[in-house]
Amino acid sequence: MKHLAVLDYGTFLGTNGERLVVKHEGNVVKELPLNRLSTVSVLKNGVSFSSDLLLNCGARGIKFFIFDEYAREVVCLSGGQLHAVVKVREAQFNFLQTDKKLFLSKIIIEGKIKNQKAVLQYFKKYLIKKDDAYSKNALASVEKSILMLQNILINIHDHTPTKEQGISPLLGFEGSAARSYFNSWVESKFFPQSFKGREGRGAQDIVNQMLNYGYAILSSYVWHCSINAGLEIYDGFLHTQRAGKPSLILDLMEEYRPWVVDRSIIKLRDHINNHDTFSKKLRGLLIEEIQSSFEKKHQYKGCKITLESLLQRQIYRLVGHFNNTKTYKPHVFKW
Repeated sequence: MKHLAVLDYGTFLGTNGERLVVKHEGNVVKELPLNRLSTVSVLKNGVSFSSDLLLNCGARGIKFFIFDEYAREVVCLSGGQLHAVVKVREAQFNFLQTDKKLFLSKIIIEGKIKNQKAVLQYFKKYLIKKDDAYSKNALASVEKSILMLQNILINIHDHTPTKEQGISPLLGFEGSAARSYFNSWVESKFFPQSFKGREGRGAQDIVNQMLNYGYAILSSYVWHCSINAGLEIYDGFLHTQRAGKPSLILDLMEEYRPWVVDRSIIKLRDHINNHDTFSKKLRGLLIEEIQSSFEKKHQYKGCKITLESLLQRQIYRLVGHFNNTKTYKPHVFKW
């Protein structure tokens, strides 16, 4: 399935029969069959679209996302043909009222850190090759972080969540892992000096802007699959609830952030080092890299499937975890 991302001001999206038509300055620049689309993401102001397109998207289960200037979804349009939603959401709500959500949070954080470690091992194996002082320093930094993440994983494994302590100890482990992980990015001097560590919304350096943008693209994939499964996206177990905050989406993104987004940015390092700003070209390259990641096949329960299919199956498995028919396990990527 295809995911369309629109980056140009003045673009018009409409339909022609069974095809989505993209026009810019009155000229047709792209046509895509509607039956091959999963999502449409508008990532630029000044994009217009027809009501016919929205009706066609809704009828086919195509999710239509509109992002603001910070690459946050502020609109998600989807059709009304959802099935078994009530039972799924009842099971989700009942599960999240129990202490079981602490143990689910634990395994999600474990999965995220294992995938951060996998990204660093990928970085070490494929990207640090030259036998010079720079590469030796980068290698030492990455190896130090891998060891730190391994120690944190041991501590998480030995930790038993309790109602009295709540989520705080787990968030402490996650925070320590993130600091070590991104410090290795800084200490390796692999990116521009403006990158001093991880920053969220409002970051001025190009690497953090790419991370924030990439995570927003990732969220649209997770959002799409979660709606397909009938889940309530605003009721999560790891992130706090707040009006307008899709907590469950943020929870489910965690295990995929390192491999899908972080690894894509590391692979684009040469392009990043040749740009002073997060340009339209870099946006396009990052989107292409993320889409390529979702199209690649991975081993999953004895067969090879695309990462997009794997994500959907994992979220269906979470539904089973909520109603006590299956056990959820994060997917750990092989480097």
